[in-house]
Amino acid sequence: MNKTDQNGEFDNIFSISEQQLLDLLGSSSQGLEINEIADRKNRYGKNVIRDLVHIRGIFLFLKQFNSPLILILVAAAILSIFLDQWLDALIILAVVSGSALIGYRQEFNAQEAIEKLKESIAHRSIVRRDGKESDILSSDIVPGDIVLLKAGSMIPADGRIIKARDLHVNESAMTGESFPVEKVPCTIQPDVPITQMNNAVFMGT
Repeated sequence: MNKTDQNGEFDNIFSISEQQLLDLLGSSSQGLEINEIADRKNRYGKNVIRDLVHIRGIFLFLKQFNSPLILILVAAAILSIFLDQWLDALIILAVVSGSALIGYRQEFNAQEAIEKLKESIAHRSIVRRDGKESDILSSDIVPGDIVLLKAGSMIPADGRIIKARDLHVNESAMTGESFPVEKVPCTIQPDVPITQMNNAVFMGT
């Protein structure tokens, strides 16, 4: 499994061979060595979705006006009022209000989706470390961990499939595809669409 860092250190993990992947991550089919865990936790931090500063209510709506184009339109509406061109002013204000409402709704839905995703991610996962299976907090998963999945599992981190049998993943939350997608160990070309990443699983799916 992999929690990609901001420097893109693991950007190519889906297009290299499984052995190259394990070598890159300093891991093996038996999992990480126990003495590696603490260092990786310090280096990469917790395996959690970063908390965002949420803006709610009227403040989220007002945030939609923080755009040069919107401010120009508002100024044009005010100027139209001073010139007694009320129809033009009303049309401009209607356009601005409609745009602000659409932006507000999109941001509100995005914030709700992030909250639901955070709540749905499994709190505990089974990993293989030093050849032994361990039940750990999902937030303690680090790059290089071998995570074991079973029917009904929630994927606790973005990862690469290295072994699978009849593995199907519901990715509808990301792709809109209603049918589960089969996942298999393989290599894929770089930069393929997410819908074609058959050797990858994604956090929260």
